[in-house]
Amino acid sequence: MLLTAILAVASILFVGCSSPGMTPAQRREMLAQPTLTPEQRREILARTTGTIVGTVRESGTKLALEGVFVTAQYFGDQTKADGRFRIEYVDPGTVKVFTWRRDLVEASQQVTARAGRETTVNLFVDRAPPACCRLAGTWSVRLVVREPGQLPTPRGAEVEGSITFSPDTPDPFPEARTHVPADDRTLDEFGTYDIDLRPMLGLDITQSSTTTIFPGRPGSDILIEAVGHVHHRNEVAIALIPRMSHGGLSFTGTIEGDEVRGTWIKRDFAPIVSGTFVMLRTKRE
Repeated sequence: MLLTAILAVASILFVGCSSPGMTPAQRREMLAQPTLTPEQRREILARTTGTIVGTVRESGTKLALEGVFVTAQYFGDQTKADGRFRIEYVDPGTVKVFTWRRDLVEASQQVTARAGRETTVNLFVDRAPPACCRLAGTWSVRLVVREPGQLPTPRGAEVEGSITFSPDTPDPFPEARTHVPADDRTLDEFGTYDIDLRPMLGLDITQSSTTTIFPGRPGSDILIEAVGHVHHRNEVAIALIPRMSHGGLSFTGTIEGDEVRGTWIKRDFAPIVSGTFVMLRTKRE
């Protein structure tokens, strides 16, 4: 009993010494102490980090914007219907707050975060210019490896195939669209791809095929699915195997007429596998 009481008092004193001015390294060292309870860790964080709160509104109309990603340092939040966000555990000091939503112009603002206090920032963003065109049609695709990560594939290795976007292709991942804000007018397009990725990404790209086929649902083979959209006039975003949070490919680039050029990355935690791609439209819908 005496030992328990001593440890309890020591823990209280330990937390009480968590100065708002401590460095991130000192805070990490303190939080690593095995004797701390979850409540004590939360108290340390509350005393030594700052919180950024605010709203995101559309320039001109001043209407609140929902579904905007707001980030500061390594933390972030997504705005609610009233445009409000809250970002906790920010290191004190000068911080840049960024906003992103695919149909909006990115914005940022510099603020000062203070330990143990909230900093309020109100951000105003503009609508992005409408898309120049659509992806509908069939495209020939060439992918080249730039960073192979730990794969045996050499830099410069490439594969070729095709992607077809069609209004008749069902949405392979309709659940994802339920989270798109109602005022985001970006057009999502759906399709299928025919590219043998194994020479570039190895056999593991198809190892899960037996557990990722969903019978009875049109377009249910996730290993052939593609989704994409054009935004900010001519910026293109395409995802192959979109229902996999990792393992698929993400393309970003720009479209000029019937040509898209850009970069791709394999959606994995690590190591990074990435490269460049070129798409040429061979048939319009």
